[in-house]
Amino acid sequence: MNGARPIPRPAPWWLEGGEETCDLCLATYAYEVEVRCVDCDQPMCPTCAVWVRRRTAVYCSECAPGSAEAGDEPRPQREAAPRGEG
Repeated sequence: MNGARPIPRPAPWWLEGGEETCDLCLATYAYEVEVRCVDCDQPMCPTCAVWVRRRTAVYCSECAPGSAEAGDEPRPQREAAPRGEG
């Protein structure tokens, strides 16, 4: 380098703290990136959202499948079927 300093650029708008506050982690975020739970409609920041791909849905930590609050029990592992003699 020839001694020139890079020009500081402002952070992108979605990385700067916004005016909304996440109820789960208390972080500030921009309203445009807000995510809502499909079960309870609770607003949250994208960091706190639980993304379930097989259902293409977004849940809060309380409503996420498999959580104790949601009432979902973890699925038991299937036992291997006995092999038939043949």
